[in-house]
Amino acid sequence: MNEELRKKHLQQLDDSSGIWHALKEVLDEATDMSVASAISDGVDSDDRHWRAGYAQAVQDVMGTLNRYRKI
Repeated sequence: MNEELRKKHLQQLDDSSGIWHALKEVLDEATDMSVASAISDGVDSDDRHWRAGYAQAVQDVMGTLNRYRKI
């Protein structure tokens, strides 16, 4: 898929789109679970960093999707 086609499809993910709401819920849930597990007791330092990085990566994906949606 080229850039123009990707933009065209992602622009269709507006706030009335059921697909957008489902995708947003899944990504929000993944972020929340990652943050909760990263700050929980009993998680060693390496796992904490990995989980925090995962949460940040999911947030970056959401930011990218939102930028495409607003183009």
